[in-house]
Amino acid sequence: MEELTGYEDCNFRLSDIIWETGSGPSKAILKVSNPLEAKCDQNIDFQIKFCRMLNEKGISCPTTIKRLDGREWAREEIAEGVSVGHIPYIAVEHRRGILKEMKLLLEQSIISKEKAKLVAECLEEFDNRIAKHRELFETGLIHSDINETNVLMIERNGHKKITGLLDFGDVHESFRIVDIASTVLYLYLSDKQKQGVESLTNGVLEGYHRVREVPDCTHLITAMKARLSCSLIYGLRTARLNFRGGSVDYVLRTQSNGWSVLQELHHGDWRKINVNDSN
Repeated sequence: MEELTGYEDCNFRLSDIIWETGSGPSKAILKVSNPLEAKCDQNIDFQIKFCRMLNEKGISCPTTIKRLDGREWAREEIAEGVSVGHIPYIAVEHRRGILKEMKLLLEQSIISKEKAKLVAECLEEFDNRIAKHRELFETGLIHSDINETNVLMIERNGHKKITGLLDFGDVHESFRIVDIASTVLYLYLSDKQKQGVESLTNGVLEGYHRVREVPDCTHLITAMKARLSCSLIYGLRTARLNFRGGSVDYVLRTQSNGWSVLQELHHGDWRKINVNDSN
């Protein structure tokens, strides 16, 4: 059994599994959800059903292995209960909770006044340009966390192919522009080839347009800033609570260049990016 990285969940990779009844895969992932998320049965059931639907559509993603009692998951008390405020998942819809956490982090001197001001400005801009004009933007279920750790790929004969999609803990109904913004954002955060926001945006929109019509992305940078603000504060919150009781390096990885990227996105001149060219 090998412990894997995670935010508030504990994940373990099981190998050389011996099944008492029948047969099954030789490897599997054991997920122990955090005590707060586990309070919402519908959230876990939704993730299981969503993955099942995607698998039926030919999009490979995790499948559950039923317990001996036939259930796909169960609540097992392995520690004393915890009672704290909870932000269910990273989403711009939870920006009020993010702002409350930001104030708490500021009070504890975990972040500076300058960083707090930056986050507040970015979320206010999202409110004014997108949230208050909801009727103008397309909405639907979004993954919200497409990044280099959640997309599985293989390379054969010099050609790369996506073989699977992971981590549906942040799936929720939101603006389509936020899903596109999240994808561009995480590509930019790990942009070792220095392609730049403009090139990455064009690539994502071109690929998106091959599958479905691209929604209005006029305020893509605004959505990117809001999503990054939420991610930065949520990561610090997770480290502060530290349910796992172990290393917080994984949850703080966005902090390494996230704040400088947020500054760049907020103060840069992005008028040259024509986000609707792919239409």
